[in-house]
Amino acid sequence: FNSLSQYYQGLRQELASSADARHVYRHPVRSITVQELDGLLTVLKLTEKIAEEDENSRLALCEHPHWMPTVLFFGLLQCPVPSELKAALMRALAALAKSPEIAAGLWQSLEVAQILQTVQPSGQTVQASGIQVELEELEARGEEYPM
Repeated sequence: FNSLSQYYQGLRQELASSADARHVYRHPVRSITVQELDGLLTVLKLTEKIAEEDENSRLALCEHPHWMPTVLFFGLLQCPVPSELKAALMRALAALAKSPEIAAGLWQSLEVAQILQTVQPSGQTVQASGIQVELEELEARGEEYPM
């Protein structure tokens, strides 16, 4: 998880220095090499497989104080990363959610992050965000649907 964490920290720093953070879904801040993407996807696929197969491992992954995969995965989902990576992050989260103890926290994190917009801010105009922007603007334009 160190490589995922380093990638996330780098993205957060770049986003913090970006002048217009509301356009993060439209313009990736940092490009990722094919080798980096392959490595991150492999780690996520392994995490998904372990989480699907063994409940004790699933709980240990989520309870490890240095890894915190759910926080890391939700953080990366909110960054301008390739669609392939977002799909792998969602599959890994779904595998982790097979334990009721983890699922409740994941649901709460999903609500707070508003990756799936469920709450409209009062007094503000409706502006697409999260997955809606991903589907309507990025994937539709690129005609790529990696889920």
